Amino acid sequence: KLVMKSIYDAARKLYLDPKFPRDIVWQETIHQIFMEPLGITSDPFSLDQESVDALKARNPVLHNMSFATGNDVEHPYPIIPVTMLGPSELIPYVEQNRTYTHVEMTPLYI
Repeated sequence: KLVMKSIYDAARKLYLDPKFPRDIVWQETIHQIFMEPLGITSDPFSLDQESVDALKARNPVLHNMSFATGNDVEHPYPIIPVTMLGPSELIPYVEQNRTYTHVEMTPLYI
């Protein structure tokens, strides 16, 4: 219950802020509650500093942007699990039969 209240309170605060983009309220709420306490930034990710330098050389507009990079030689990039609900043709979804697809994504492959 405490986590749900924290999520609700954080989301509500962002939603009521007229300067905060409403389309990323959920994303930022989850980041604040679960990622920030672990020291995980919302910076874009790249494999290593060499790849960041190459990216910035090709895209000067990114020059002042900071990037997170891998720091574990055996696990140099994140593997991100995602669950998708669909297909949209089945909306509204029947509670007893929701179709979920599980995918793992990384910066290097899907």
